Amino acid sequence: MINYRKTPDWGETVKTLSADGKGAHIVVDVGGASTLQQSLKAIRIDGLIAATGILGDAPDRKIPTVLDCIFFCCIARGLFLGSRKQFSEMNCFIETHDIKPILDQKTFDMASTKEAYTFLMEQKHFSKIGIRLC
Repeated sequence: MINYRKTPDWGETVKTLSADGKGAHIVVDVGGASTLQQSLKAIRIDGLIAATGILGDAPDRKIPTVLDCIFFCCIARGLFLGSRKQFSEMNCFIETHDIKPILDQKTFDMASTKEAYTFLMEQKHFSKIGIRLC
């Protein structure tokens, strides 16, 4: 797993870690403008970038365009989250296959909920944070 905060040029790292060194077949980009440049660096020729998020601005204010797909010889597709039926089907799949989320090592109790949100807003977490309900 690559932490984008510790490895700002994670796109090149992904490419070198792929089995044949040519890059990822599919990149799911949840950052939008803030991560699309790296997604383009990570993708292989004829690969697919599935853009699902719009979390931040481009670090250098340069936002990739459709022309970048020509230069990188890849496909970019925007995706929405899906329908209620798809959500139900996904949840059944998750339960059937016992899929668990990746959580940050730090968890919070209910009394520390405010601190949990501060931790999240300061982007100190890795993946998701957990709040214990009991």
